[in-house]
Amino acid sequence: ARNYKRTEKLIDMVKPDYTILNGGGLILKNKEILITSTISKDITNDIIKLLLENEIKDDISIETSTGLYSYSKDYVNHNRFAKYFDFKKEFPAECYKILFAYKDASIAVKIEDKYKLNQTHYLGGNWYRIATGDKQDGVNLLFKTIKENSPKTICFGDDIGDLEMILNATIGVAMNNSMKNVLEKAPYITKFSNDNNGVAHFLEDLIKDGTL
Repeated sequence: ARNYKRTEKLIDMVKPDYTILNGGGLILKNKEILITSTISKDITNDIIKLLLENEIKDDISIETSTGLYSYSKDYVNHNRFAKYFDFKKEFPAECYKILFAYKDASIAVKIEDKYKLNQTHYLGGNWYRIATGDKQDGVNLLFKTIKENSPKTICFGDDIGDLEMILNATIGVAMNNSMKNVLEKAPYITKFSNDNNGVAHFLEDLIKDGTL
């Protein structure tokens, strides 16, 4: 889900062959761009206009290749990765995803249908994500690109946006602090949470029992 700036240190530490970022919208080979999928600048501005017309203003954030932009100064003050932008002005770039909060899914569905985009509802609140695809789409695109026809994968997640990946993975794992809907459907659940090295403990157990 994170962008390059928020994951650069981890990428430098792990040195993965491939990295999927921005909710599936950006795929790197080593540290070079392999695939990128964005919402065009014109459509981004059309969606912003629609949100403003529905009095959605403070609860909007947009992710681009240069960072996360928000209309909420309070949010920007509490998130060192976020930058302020007045969405009443023309947004200057294409984007990976648009996040907004609304009382129901009506606007998200309207945007999805009109622009043929993907919308995801996050169960932690009335937040909706608009993008060209989701995380599983990014995984599928990577395997298609590198011609991996029978991939074996382990997936960890905690929110509704992770559920499709969890269900499609060889070993799909929900963190024990996941949303209820994710916990109910995931094949495996960690003993420990995100804050207590749950992923590491689960992988260690797989190594000990010979699965890895």
